[in-house]
Amino acid sequence: MRVLLIDPPGWQKHSLSLGLAYLAGAARGAGFDVQILDMNNHLYSNERIQKIVSDYAPQVIGISVKTATANVSAQIISRLKNVFPGITYVAGGPHITLCGKEFLQENKEIDLGVIGEGEASFVELIKNIQNAQQDVSKISGIFYRQSGNLILNTAYRHPDISKIPFPVFEAAKDIDFTEFRYPLLTSRGCPYGCIFCCVGLISGKQWRGREPEDVVSELAQAKEAYQMSLFEIMDDNFTLDVKRAKKICRLIIKKKLNLSWWCHNGLRADGLDQELLNLMKKAGCTSIALGIESGDESVFNNINKGEKLSDIVKAVKMIKKAQIKCVGYFIVGLPGDSSESTKRSVRFQRGLGLSDFKYNILIPYPGTKISQLVKEKGRLLTDIKGTYHFGNNLKIPFETDKLSKETLQECIHLAENQEWAAGEKEIIDIKNYFQNRFGRLIARIVLIEDDSKAVAQNLTTNCKEAKVLKIKTEQVPAQVADKYLLKADAQGSCFSFLIGLMQDPSRQVILDLPRRRLFMQSIKKISSEYVRDEILPPPLEWDSTPRRYFAARLKNSSPGGCSTKNGVVYKDEIALPFSHSPQWEKTPCGKIESGLAFISKAAFSSSAVYTADYVTSKSDSTLQELIMPQGQGCVIERILNEADVLFFPAELASSFLIFSGAKLLIGYSVNPGADFLRHKVLDPLSMGRWRAYAMKAQSVLASTRRMFFSLSRPFVVFIKGVKVLILWMEILVFQAKTKTKKFIFRTK
Repeated sequence: MRVLLIDPPGWQKHSLSLGLAYLAGAARGAGFDVQILDMNNHLYSNERIQKIVSDYAPQVIGISVKTATANVSAQIISRLKNVFPGITYVAGGPHITLCGKEFLQENKEIDLGVIGEGEASFVELIKNIQNAQQDVSKISGIFYRQSGNLILNTAYRHPDISKIPFPVFEAAKDIDFTEFRYPLLTSRGCPYGCIFCCVGLISGKQWRGREPEDVVSELAQAKEAYQMSLFEIMDDNFTLDVKRAKKICRLIIKKKLNLSWWCHNGLRADGLDQELLNLMKKAGCTSIALGIESGDESVFNNINKGEKLSDIVKAVKMIKKAQIKCVGYFIVGLPGDSSESTKRSVRFQRGLGLSDFKYNILIPYPGTKISQLVKEKGRLLTDIKGTYHFGNNLKIPFETDKLSKETLQECIHLAENQEWAAGEKEIIDIKNYFQNRFGRLIARIVLIEDDSKAVAQNLTTNCKEAKVLKIKTEQVPAQVADKYLLKADAQGSCFSFLIGLMQDPSRQVILDLPRRRLFMQSIKKISSEYVRDEILPPPLEWDSTPRRYFAARLKNSSPGGCSTKNGVVYKDEIALPFSHSPQWEKTPCGKIESGLAFISKAAFSSSAVYTADYVTSKSDSTLQELIMPQGQGCVIERILNEADVLFFPAELASSFLIFSGAKLLIGYSVNPGADFLRHKVLDPLSMGRWRAYAMKAQSVLASTRRMFFSLSRPFVVFIKGVKVLILWMEILVFQAKTKTKKFIFRTK
């Protein structure tokens, strides 16, 4: 009898379903013919799926259902049932264990459900189907239908995992084992009670570990079968028995397997010691991930993790000492979270010096304490069967009486865009200086933007009380016929009027610096269309980068955000899987972003033909010169005179230090050593000492020059001399007070 197992599309890519591989191993061990259809990493049309099913002719189709893939799983089975009604359809996976009754009642096309660790139940079930037996009521851990009713046989026990056959990955269709990272499970279950976690409901509270010899035997067989050199431990609690974990490492070393591996799951900070970490390093471990969850102590203490933040700090130091990369996983939306707690968490994360980090939105999975909290003191905002933890166009799944949707959105933004933290202390110093100097808070800021957008993020986050006018510098055509007359508001401010105009996201302010003229650009989208089968340049003409991906420019523009909706890249007419954060060196994948087609190193072939389908839009741009009423002067000088603070790129200092009338001038430069693309970390106010002094001196020299130009007027000379002296004194006082030499400034 043939059995087809389906892994539906989800947001976790580049890994074969370990659960289905275990089912395949158990079914093959019982004498069944099994195939896995990996729809998660491969794009199959409905026609192709139907042909696969028709050619293979299975009697049973099983589908793995996670909460995030529940809706798409139901759609897949519904389409197949319409075409192949004689097949028996079985659903299993975490979502069936958590809320299978609701799911199966809503989706009557699915005949049976399997809960928990389904190897034994599934094999017994398909034996029953093979023998044409109608009564399945005695099979433990399954949902079945009887006289229109849905019944669950609750007589289920978690299996002895040492007796389960090894997983079989070659059952998956269209799999490429090049650079295959083998998923290894050495234990199941977790005794801890983190309020957001549903592992205990699925795999049980009782931890069950495999014998180290059995684990290493599986690795040795996998190395020979798949020619793999990489593996990843998938346990929920690999180090609960530290002695066992050490023995596994010693056996890997003794057997000289020479494998490189990750442990991005199943490690608790309080379960690590230096000996274990040194053994992991010697056994080939290159990267470890810790579930830190929150860097705010009050939030951390709410999650019932049973650890302390001090354990996290200690563990990270030990991991670094062992020369292993350390990654941190964080959750946004935990009880007690807020914008300020997220800031504290980000500061904690940055202080750890992690190799990488990831912030995920909290999902209130059924059966968890968080789910109960949301029911009692909040509300779901969307069907969680369509939610995911991170990525573009992230949906906020819930809110509570103390944590609103808007606050959660702000928390996610603060966590994912951390430029605000890089210059946070400097901005606070500037705000304090301004308040001490002028006796009030900063109300109006003009920002001359650079390409990084880092300072814009910093100011938006740390100067919420101020209005920030963002201006780009570009060379504008000499002849711009259209003009826009600025008006003063009720308080006589053109600045506020211009800020009001810029509330329209299609508008931006442009400064033609050499001519000191200000313009307003309006970009309006006219239409969108879908480009199909565009032939991309020959592969050898693609750009390559040190990050080991390849990029080719499309003939038309495409959206800047990274999303599956942007389009698809094809290699020899086969779609490459999408990933917003791809493993460029390891996995064949591609994406469309910002008018470019990207493919990974693993997807590159000099002899292949690459094509793309993508969304493009046409837009219309208009440019208007901003002008003042006749006799009221230059627009840019009027705006700068009204500003409290002007931020500008340091390289433009010679221009702004001379003609700006803002109360405070701040020159900034982006730290060239920051890895912005990977970590989104910049120091937007970092300046070398020589640059700071050079710019300060330039301001003083400009004032001194003007003083000597007025030698014929002794009184004016005296006044200007006093101003120059005061300027120097302010510089020295400011430096002494803030203990920093990162700013240049000038006051009226």
